[in-house]
Amino acid sequence: MISTRIFTFIMLLTVPSAKVFAYVDPGTGSMALQFLIGGIFAAALTIKTYYYKIKSTLAKLFGRTTVHSEADTPVEEEDISSQSL
Repeated sequence: MISTRIFTFIMLLTVPSAKVFAYVDPGTGSMALQFLIGGIFAAALTIKTYYYKIKSTLAKLFGRTTVHSEADTPVEEEDISSQSL
């Protein structure tokens, strides 16, 4: 009963009682677009960062062979002492 009263009170507060003349300038739309593009790039970077970890976990879950990334392979070091300066 109390939650119904609180819900009704909150809903009545959100209903405007008079006309509101609000102005949204072009900068607001630009800022919203930047937030959207930034969010998309952040999600893409997060997926890229954890891609191989997620892929190997799903491979183990479904009983397939483990997936190795290029970053897991060792890199051979060059002998720089024999190179001429």
